[in-house]
Amino acid sequence: MSYGREAAQYYDRFYQKWFEVPQFVCDLMNTAAFRRLWWVRQMGFVGYLLDSRVSHSRAEHSRGTWYMLTRVIEQLQLTGGLSDISEVSLRSIQAAALFHDLGHWPFSHSLEAVRGLIDHEDNGTIILLEDPQIGAILRRWGLSPRRIAELIVPPEGGYQQQEDMLLHSLLSADTLGFDADRMEYLGRDAWLCGRTPEEWAPIEKLLSSMRIHEGVYEMERGIVITPKGIKPLSDALLLRGKLRGVSHSWQIRSAEAMTVRATELVRGDRADDSPLSNSALRRLGDNELLDQLASSGVSEARDLANGIREGRLYRPLIEWGPEDAGYHKMVNLSAEGVRDVARILPEVWGVAAHKVLVDVPVRLSKGKIDLLVRYDDGSLTPWSEVTEWTEEHKDPRKVRVLVDGDLEEALSPERASSSLMSVLQGR
Repeated sequence: MSYGREAAQYYDRFYQKWFEVPQFVCDLMNTAAFRRLWWVRQMGFVGYLLDSRVSHSRAEHSRGTWYMLTRVIEQLQLTGGLSDISEVSLRSIQAAALFHDLGHWPFSHSLEAVRGLIDHEDNGTIILLEDPQIGAILRRWGLSPRRIAELIVPPEGGYQQQEDMLLHSLLSADTLGFDADRMEYLGRDAWLCGRTPEEWAPIEKLLSSMRIHEGVYEMERGIVITPKGIKPLSDALLLRGKLRGVSHSWQIRSAEAMTVRATELVRGDRADDSPLSNSALRRLGDNELLDQLASSGVSEARDLANGIREGRLYRPLIEWGPEDAGYHKMVNLSAEGVRDVARILPEVWGVAAHKVLVDVPVRLSKGKIDLLVRYDDGSLTPWSEVTEWTEEHKDPRKVRVLVDGDLEEALSPERASSSLMSVLQGR
């Protein structure tokens, strides 16, 4: 792969090596929209509250995803699968790898429950298509912002070009493909959370087993692995379950719920006109958001933001797991249904509305990666049919009602649970 012009060098602490970054990627990394990601933590509140090792940013992961994708491309070029892909196409998918998380809000996924906030992928598309600095750089290098946005998020109706379908599958795969994004964050997150090299090294072995094969389902060409990749793929996906418990701890969920409530209080009913409109949030990092919340004109939002900073996290009054009867009633509620419960409970208990938060986690992604395994005789078999891999880890999610510490003694968990069940039965 030729880079053209001069390349810069960067050291990556996960890969523990220096690697060259082509000039066009350097140009993109120096845009204001990308540089903001250095101040957005990859794992949200985890590094701030639980584990100081987990300090990596969305920018660090995005640059790592670009690097992993280039290694995938080089591997496939080495085995003859991508020899006819143009330089413009290769640069386009590299730009997509670098920019795939461009739309993340402060604290990464933590804010996505805020009413009226679009998801980070749609937000990233808006930035890619509307940011004049990014657009000017891409066009200077002969690249299309629209094409790069669609390599990240497939267009409605699917891809018109088979080449783009193949390139997308290298970066992000719902089923068939490598998914450089997922493999990068699984390895990096695991390493920074203290997992051993033996646990994340399978990702390296998976890379060397990848091939291009003609005729993979609806694709003219698709990604397959050799039998040597069966166990490494299984081991790589096991990392996901090992990491889930950290992000679902009550401390992290409490800080997220407090931030969401504080942000909604500041946004009010006219979010587009508020200091924390979608366009304003696109410019903020983690600490900038907390600064704005802590200095806002809404006293309840100030209390919540300062509570996070001062260690006064709301604590679980009710905590239901999948084995509890009320858990499934709660997780099956719509977003508006959860908001109704959060509105009714403080009224029932006679306390201020912002002193009670209801936290219902989203459903876990099952991870649908199911690469085809190509054997020496040319036959293809789905990975899921030849692996003994199973999701071994217990679901760590809990439905929680979190309250200000001042209310813990005034509200007994038993009575609180009983009143919550009554509210659910009345719906």
